[in-house]
Amino acid sequence: MYTFKKGIYAGVLKGDIPDKVITTTPTLKWVGHKLPFSTWRQIISFCANHSDREVLITLLYSSEKGMRVFIPQQYASSASINSESDKELFPLLTDYIVLGSLHTHPKFEAFSSETDDKDEKNNTGIHITLGQIDQKICTYHIRTLITGYKYDQLPNLIDIVELPDLKFFPKGMEELLLCHTLKDGYPHPEEWETKLLQKPSLQNFSHHSGIFNNNFPVKDESDLLDLYKDYEDIPIKKHKSKRKYK
Repeated sequence: MYTFKKGIYAGVLKGDIPDKVITTTPTLKWVGHKLPFSTWRQIISFCANHSDREVLITLLYSSEKGMRVFIPQQYASSASINSESDKELFPLLTDYIVLGSLHTHPKFEAFSSETDDKDEKNNTGIHITLGQIDQKICTYHIRTLITGYKYDQLPNLIDIVELPDLKFFPKGMEELLLCHTLKDGYPHPEEWETKLLQKPSLQNFSHHSGIFNNNFPVKDESDLLDLYKDYEDIPIKKHKSKRKYK
């Protein structure tokens, strides 16, 4: 049990930081650099492309360079994942800290499983689960661990991802932009595929043992209206440009 005190953790999370004994409902707000929307969509593309297996991604953060991801070498089934330390990660740790992890529950709703809780208990950071990645719209669950205390559904994922300008989109579009699994203009880098092993390597594996591993240069965000204009089931408000929309 804890009390909470106002503060900033690691320069990116501002709110009630656990101290000793819980006496109030804690809050936690993201105040760091946001993950580019293009990067988030590449993550969704990668995970949806492997909806028959779990996928593990590591979140990295730099106060100067922002957020990026790294894909560790991993071996997985539809219900479990094992990964190992990846030597390509270590050079990145001179500029980045390990912020947390993201993994999928391909055919189940997103939630924090008993195994997830065990793995994450001593891994301070933000942990995200994507569920039902085999469906048109996936689900997500986010939690933050700080000194062993778990903030459930905090911070809000919408506050972490740098969403595009929504003024041309219907109200409430944020969740759809984050969670749809349709192929779009943000294909994931091909080199990510090389990290998905068909069988375990000779090194020792354990569930989420390499949970903090990820990397790739983020591409610039493209024109979102051009990106979504071909999908009839995603409503887009017309504006005063010469573009033609369905």
